[in-house]
Amino acid sequence: MSECRSHSCFTFLWLSSSCGITGRKQAIGGWLLYFYYWVFALLFTSLQDIVRHPNVYSLSFRSDSVSHEALVLAVFPRLFVYIVVGAVATILLIKKEWMWVEHLRVVLSAGVLIAGFSFWLDVRYFPSSIRVNGIRWIGLCLWLLYFFVSKRVHHVFRTHDWDKFGGQVTTDS
Repeated sequence: MSECRSHSCFTFLWLSSSCGITGRKQAIGGWLLYFYYWVFALLFTSLQDIVRHPNVYSLSFRSDSVSHEALVLAVFPRLFVYIVVGAVATILLIKKEWMWVEHLRVVLSAGVLIAGFSFWLDVRYFPSSIRVNGIRWIGLCLWLLYFFVSKRVHHVFRTHDWDKFGGQVTTDS
C-alpha cells in the first residue's frame, strides 16, 4: 500500500508541478496554483485516512492508552487547520480581495502554531509520523512566508494588475 501511495504522491507532484509551470503567466498560476493543489491534497489525504480508519479516530473509542488521546489531539486540530485554510483560500480565489489574503495569513499563522503542537505530539508519541507531519508543518511555514513576500500575490490580489506583469517571469511564478 505504501508503494501505491508513494507512486500516487509522485504522480500528483509531477502533474501539479507541470500545471504550475505551464500556468506561470496566468494570474492564478505558478506557485500560487501549486498552493491550492497542496492545500486540497493535504485535506484529501487527511480525510481519506480518517475514513479508512474510523474506529481509530473515533472520539468514542475507548482506550486506556494516552496514545489514543494524543492521536486525537494531534490529528483533529491539524485537520481543522487544513479545512479552514482551504475555505479561506477558496474565498480568496472567488473574491480576489486583499482582505482575504490577510485572513489567509492569519489562518496560516495559527495553522503553523497548531500544526507545531501536533508535530510535538508526534515527536513524543508517534515517532513513525515525524517525517511526514514535519514536512507538512514546514510546508505551512513556507506557504505563510510565500503569502508575505510573493509579487504575484501582491499583483493579483492587491493592485489587480497581474495582466501587466504576467508576461514577465517573476521569482515566484
